[in-house]
Amino acid sequence: WAAVFELAPPLSATGKRGRDKGGFFLPPVGGVAVGRYLSSAVQISEVEVDTRLGRVRMIQTLAGYAIGKVYSPILARSQAEGGLVQGIGYSLCEERRLDPRDGRMLTGNLEDYRLPGLADIGELDVHFIPGSFEDVVGEGIGLAEIVTLTPGATIANAIRHATGWRPKQIPLRPDRVLAGLAAVGEVK
Repeated sequence: WAAVFELAPPLSATGKRGRDKGGFFLPPVGGVAVGRYLSSAVQISEVEVDTRLGRVRMIQTLAGYAIGKVYSPILARSQAEGGLVQGIGYSLCEERRLDPRDGRMLTGNLEDYRLPGLADIGELDVHFIPGSFEDVVGEGIGLAEIVTLTPGATIANAIRHATGWRPKQIPLRPDRVLAGLAAVGEVK
């Protein structure tokens, strides 16, 4: 590759994005406006809670994302499903442990905690809601972190709906689930 790059002519590109029409809360200041179009998501998780062992099992996750025009449906779906898997992993089994004395991370790599497998995820159903971003240059915005943020809350809400106990800490390890269920009188 080094030889190829030596023979190739130099390449340079410069681009400029125009300002989106409108603004968010504030009028344009000095010709700059904060974009008013924000992505949004809805997610519903169906879970099964084993009240004897404290295990939470994902049955199904339905997710919808309003991001405007989707330029590459296959890549967008892959990003959304990967983000859901990551969020489910955060919620159910991945845990970062810190040393209480000095705040150093004790879990140094992926070998220190269990990652979710295919059986841990359940069925994923992803939908993209078109439109609503006509005033944004390109008529769409990215998925970014929105796909990894929703699983924790929806899983906790599903557990609350099923058991009456509202989890407030992740990951939802069996010992935490059993302690929470005991606190609300679900498990004796």
